[in-house]
Amino acid sequence: MQKYLHARFLCYNVNMEDVKKNISENLILLRKSNKLTQQELAKKFNYSDKAVSRWELGDSLPDINVLIKLCEYYNVSFEWLIKKHTDAPTMRAHRSNKTLAIKLYIVFLLAACIFSIPTFYYTYNLVFFDKSSLIVFVWAIPISTFFISFLCLRWWHRLVALAMFSITLWSLILAFVLQFDAKITTWPLFILGIPLQIIIILLSIIKKERL
Repeated sequence: MQKYLHARFLCYNVNMEDVKKNISENLILLRKSNKLTQQELAKKFNYSDKAVSRWELGDSLPDINVLIKLCEYYNVSFEWLIKKHTDAPTMRAHRSNKTLAIKLYIVFLLAACIFSIPTFYYTYNLVFFDKSSLIVFVWAIPISTFFISFLCLRWWHRLVALAMFSITLWSLILAFVLQFDAKITTWPLFILGIPLQIIIILLSIIKKERL
């Protein structure tokens, strides 16, 4: 791969000594033109914001595979990345909005699919047995937010995922309380939720520090 890239540098008459500087400057140009912070970009590529800062300062550069992924993300060619530019191409505004919309559609679709199960169960019992239980919809909340949390963890800022995992925890406790409170004492579950919430927060912090 390195020999191949070296040949491409020669083909495009790029001075090897200037390549590192050009890439660093272009990475800054592309990030700012797309209105991204270093932390936001780092999150998308599973790196720390310190790593992105080193790339842009020219102290280090990502490996070839990451550079290619960056080109794909910004919708520029590798040749564009290694040459000097003063203006970034018009690239991702519309594409980013479209991507965000698709992700939101997926989240809502997942929630709708999960809630369709208790809806069917509720309707079936209401029609054939003339009885209903709204508790099934309460159980659907932690189930849906649990799966949505992993999508948020992959696509968006960790704080969004943290909020979704927290909703999962407390709605799950609420579902247990509403379901079984008449049979057993369930209110201590809310006390149990406090250390579990702390664990969720600490895991989120640890994940950030590892990037």
